[in-house]
Amino acid sequence: MNVRIEVIDREGAAHQLEAPTDMALNLMELCKAAELPVEGTCGGMALCASCHCYVNSDHQLPEQSDDELAMLSEIFTLKHNSRLGCQLAITPALEGLSITLAPEEPQDRNQNQRPRRGRPPPRLGQTLNERPLRRGHPCGQGQERHGEVE
Repeated sequence: MNVRIEVIDREGAAHQLEAPTDMALNLMELCKAAELPVEGTCGGMALCASCHCYVNSDHQLPEQSDDELAMLSEIFTLKHNSRLGCQLAITPALEGLSITLAPEEPQDRNQNQRPRRGRPPPRLGQTLNERPLRRGHPCGQGQERHGEVE
């Protein structure tokens, strides 16, 4: 069985796509197969948001996983109807679904964000090698080896 899905690209052009429901595909893979500008950098693991889209139609979709919610929380173009295409499996329930591809994220999106783990950013006037490491460095080496200061 095939379902029809409407994908509106970033320029506003609508594409009517047909997708089989028996091949375990997801929306990201469908968009890539149709040569739409979806990268799918992480291969469908909900790690990159390059398949971010907005759901236009009123379909009952599967609940978002913790991984999808975590990835969506980090993007600038988040809306109430945001989903990751890689997390939406193509099933008969998606018949008539309409989505819009979200704008691409800025290339420097992480430059203004506070790092979540690892080394803290350098202070004004410090070089990269002068920065202290946090305790419990992931490489398992002693604090002295990494120049950690007390």
